[in-house]
Amino acid sequence: MRTVMTCSCNQDAHTECCWMHPYKVAARQAARDAASVWLDNWRDSMVAACGEKAARTILVWRHYEAPEVFEAWDLASQDDMDWIAAIPPDSGTVWWAEEGGQFGCFDVEAVDLPNGWQLRYGYHS
Repeated sequence: MRTVMTCSCNQDAHTECCWMHPYKVAARQAARDAASVWLDNWRDSMVAACGEKAARTILVWRHYEAPEVFEAWDLASQDDMDWIAAIPPDSGTVWWAEEGGQFGCFDVEAVDLPNGWQLRYGYHS
C-alpha cells in the first residue's frame, strides 16, 4: 500500500512544480548553506587582503555572470531575473536594491542566509 503525502499545496501527489515538496525544501536549504560558505570564504580572503572594511562590501552581479552558487535556487522565473546582490549583515537599508528601482523594477526577492547575509534577486517582469 502506497502512502500519499500531502503538503500546503493541497496536492496528493507532489510534482516538481510544488514549491513545498520536501525535496525542494531540502534543496533550497542546501543552496542557502552553499551560498553562506561561499560568502564566508570570500569575506575571509578579502579581510586578509584588504582589512576589516572589506567585510562590509555589497556584491552585485548581472544574473548570468554571478557565481554558480547563487544560481542554484529554484526560483519562479529566472529568465526575468536581471541582478543578484549579496548584502552583508548589519548593512541597514539598501535603498537601491528595493522593488521599483533599476535593480528590480518589477520585483525583488530576498533570501536570508544562515550566516546573516541576504541575497536579493532583481526582476524586470
